[in-house]
Amino acid sequence: MYWKLFVLSFAILSCSGRSEVINTNDAESITVSSNNEFDSSAKYITTKDSIKSILNQLNKAYPTPIKFYATHRLEVLYRNGLRVLVLCNAKSMKVEGRTYRMSRDISDILQ
Repeated sequence: MYWKLFVLSFAILSCSGRSEVINTNDAESITVSSNNEFDSSAKYITTKDSIKSILNQLNKAYPTPIKFYATHRLEVLYRNGLRVLVLCNAKSMKVEGRTYRMSRDISDILQ
């Protein structure tokens, strides 16, 4: 009886592990642009440490239904040519149609 309870609890705990929201492997660059019509400048991030730091912060977000107007667009480019668009505003982000709440503001993460 205890053995079954142990196996069941282990199975539940192993299934509840969080996966990455955004893949951090093979990320080559991040392009950050503003959705403000008066600011058309873009910031290109190409250093591996900066890319990894930003993506790790974004991956700490947890899923939650949110409606928001995106103020920042992050485009993650991978070595294989794949591009992932991340829309952000303050502590909210949207990736592939799913919304997430972040622990830090996007402007703090990008500094």
